[in-house]
Parts: sequence; structure tokens; C-alpha cells
Amino acid sequence: MTIEEAKEYIPDFEAFRKEFCAVCVANDWYCPNVCDTLLKASELDFNRILKCYARHDGEMYKVLRWIKQARI
Repeated sequence: MTIEEAKEYIPDFEAFRKEFCAVCVANDWYCPNVCDTLLKASELDFNRILKCYARHDGEMYKVLRWIKQARI
């Protein structure tokens, strides 16, 4: 997947947040306002997230693992 294709799927951070929450394994009845992983993702450069998303062909679980290990 190219970065341009990744931008079609997640054009901004809000779209990324929705995709992130869709694959979250937390209880649907309870969701904190902002989880720790989403807080860390908001501090990262969005272009880095897009590159990772494109590199892993849109597999969000691999992107989330990368976010947890990434340095800010």
C-alpha cells in the first residue's frame, strides 16, 4: 500500500481514531475518554502513523503495536 492509498482510508487523525476504536478489544459498555495508546498516537507525527499504516497494508493491529513501541 502506498501513502496516498493510506491517506484515502485515514485522511486525518479523527478518521484514525475512529478506526482505532473500531478494532479496540475493550468492553463496549465502557470506554475511557482517551486511552493511553490513543494519547501516545496523538503526540506522534501523523505522517509517521500513515507510513506505518501503509507499510503494514492497513493492518491496524500491527500499527497499534508499533505505536506502543514508538518513541516520541
